[in-house]
Amino acid sequence: HPANIKWPYGPSELVYGKDAAKGTVLACLKESLKDHLFHIGSGELIGGDDVLRALTRQFNNLKITLQKKGKAPLPHPEFQILNNNSRSREQLGYEPDYPLDKALADYAATLKKMESRPNQ
Repeated sequence: HPANIKWPYGPSELVYGKDAAKGTVLACLKESLKDHLFHIGSGELIGGDDVLRALTRQFNNLKITLQKKGKAPLPHPEFQILNNNSRSREQLGYEPDYPLDKALADYAATLKKMESRPNQ
């Protein structure tokens, strides 16, 4: 079946759940931190077209369309900058493991594994 993805945002920094969990665990395990607020991110700005390309690489037999409204359909600034991960890198040792393509590949593998299990 064709899939229609609504992407009402400008470019945004997305983070995969496994990276978010990694950053949280690192923050919980560290002692005597200088700061108490850390950005855990992917380190890349991603737009709807990037998501569409990554999805079609993982699910190349699917028909996927992206629905967008204008240049900036939701109140996002036209120009985005990445969040600063320097505290997370320096104090927690955090580096993201899952850029968009790797995150979608991991998620696709999880879905395929779930599909192959017999119903319980």
